[in-house]
Amino acid sequence: MSIHAPEKEYLTNNPDVHAAVADGRLISGFAHFLRHGALEGRAYSHCWDFGNALDNVFGVSSVTPLPREGAKIISDFVTDCLIPSAESKILELLRLLGLADALKGSELPSRHEENIAILSVGCGAGKHEAALAGRFPNWSIVATDLEMPSIGTMASSNLEFRVSNILDWDESRDFDFVYSIECLEHIKDHALAFKHIANKVRPGGWLYLSVPFANRDEQMDEQLCKSEWENHQHYLPGFSDADLITLCRANGMEPVKITAIFNHEPRGTLTQLLGSMQRDYSSALPHIIALLALDVQWGHIPKNRNQSVGIRILAKKC
Repeated sequence: MSIHAPEKEYLTNNPDVHAAVADGRLISGFAHFLRHGALEGRAYSHCWDFGNALDNVFGVSSVTPLPREGAKIISDFVTDCLIPSAESKILELLRLLGLADALKGSELPSRHEENIAILSVGCGAGKHEAALAGRFPNWSIVATDLEMPSIGTMASSNLEFRVSNILDWDESRDFDFVYSIECLEHIKDHALAFKHIANKVRPGGWLYLSVPFANRDEQMDEQLCKSEWENHQHYLPGFSDADLITLCRANGMEPVKITAIFNHEPRGTLTQLLGSMQRDYSSALPHIIALLALDVQWGHIPKNRNQSVGIRILAKKC
């Protein structure tokens, strides 16, 4: 399918919009849809599916087509990340891509028809969990945080939001895949928190952790520590790859893959690309996803925060 197919379909189905684009009153049909069409009840395109654009990252090329409800959840998520201020929200999409890539490494998406149990620790706004629930409707996802996210009132049948502290949660249930994205640095006793997180992984299950990066010298930098606390309430400015490997092995987890996230490139290139597109991203979405996916390729471990400000690890329970 041509990446321009959704735009052509919208213009064909909406002659008034086509005329406005043709005479220069509108940048594109997609721009009209975002500003007016959606509120007027117009559909952009039956081809317009952000969820499927992520499937290569998830490693789910053989998965049955995305359900309509799931497609809308993921479309809303990606739209919110890209529009209207892509530069400020692009990290949200990178976090989702990092999670998708970790799931691909676990090979769990190949078992999409099974009732896979997923736990998110520190879900924040809950958008990643909603996207995951939309993509895998047979999976059971529990999302926890200290406060109920606003999206929690819109939880789908396979997604449950809980107000829970991982340090106090003594429920015996374990999970096939447990993940925590930028949560550990907010907990003073991060070693204890990691132990509790790892305890929720069943034998043979998987743990994915994404946290800020800082090497040993940067962890001792008083100015950096002060800045990270004042701006983000981070007890540590970041973790090194050695820190994460040590935590995993101390809790019965064997590291499988570790790499950087939030590299300074290709984010700079992407920001320039989006700035030149005047917020009409629909036709270039596959290219945007491909460019962003470069950020989450396994293998690169940063030496310092000038190279990357994040690090992530996928581990398997022995």
